[in-house]
Amino acid sequence: MDEATIYDVARLARVSIATVSRVINNSDRVKPETRERILSAIDSLKFVPKADAVTRARKDHNRIGIITPSITDDALVERLRGAVMALVGTAYEIVLFPFDTPDRCNAIMARLALNRSVDGLIVLGGWIIDEKTIKRIATHSIPLVIGVDKQTSFDCSFSQIVIDHGAGARMAADYLVEKGHRRIAFLGDAFPDNELNSIGHIKLDNFRQRLAQHGIPLPDASVAIAAQSMEQAYEKVQSLLIHSEPPTAIFASSDTQAIGIINAAQERGMSVPDDLAVIGFDDISIAEHIKLTTINQALKESGRLTVEFVIAAIEKTVFEPQCSEMPLRLIPRKTA
Repeated sequence: MDEATIYDVARLARVSIATVSRVINNSDRVKPETRERILSAIDSLKFVPKADAVTRARKDHNRIGIITPSITDDALVERLRGAVMALVGTAYEIVLFPFDTPDRCNAIMARLALNRSVDGLIVLGGWIIDEKTIKRIATHSIPLVIGVDKQTSFDCSFSQIVIDHGAGARMAADYLVEKGHRRIAFLGDAFPDNELNSIGHIKLDNFRQRLAQHGIPLPDASVAIAAQSMEQAYEKVQSLLIHSEPPTAIFASSDTQAIGIINAAQERGMSVPDDLAVIGFDDISIAEHIKLTTINQALKESGRLTVEFVIAAIEKTVFEPQCSEMPLRLIPRKTA
């Protein structure tokens, strides 16, 4: 049977050759539904771009790709630091692929599945990957490690670093209730378009449910959403602090946001924690310095494990997918 060509892909997907080329080259100028139709045609025809066929013939590149939603987010930077430290003394180098939307993440993964320009792949923020994309990576035999909130049931083989963000949110709720707080608010982490991301939803839902178990409501008026930055958190928390009955405690989706909340509270003359208790999530390096009460999620350790897992899969020293659930601990300090 003759090898499929780009013309075959274009014909099956009912698009132009130029549009197929844009998808292969990871262009943003293609609608998500059109991209998926083209990728499905590529899968069906087992099409391999000519330039990529040469790439596939090479045994290895000594490159590990890391797909991450941010290269400036403090928690992700610390996780990346753990990954880099794990590569010391190995033959591998890291190639970063940042993304800003779920669609962009899946598009990058589809491109890497086609060209095999990395020997293994780590995804930080695996909560937004769709099942088709993961199966596409598995079909092309790229060792994959994903950071997820809970073990997935996808029917393919990949290793997982599990971080139970919901459990951390429940810890925060229990702690604040034990401290006697009844007016409690939440500030969640959003994508740049202010749409609460999946982990933000998980934290909010678990925090709200645990408070309800204690008989404490968390109405929508006590919830704010901000993109991941101190400045955004500072701005968005204002609506909570100016309320006639402001919260006595706020749980923030990240330490970075918690710092923005503390800055806003102190500028309004509020004392932390006497007037407002603040809990963060992550336990980044600065958290101990500013005495921030937070949920520790072993950032560097999780980064180290992702690299160890993917190298083991590349070098076939381990043949079965591995899974490690990172322990979470509430670290009580001076802010709550």
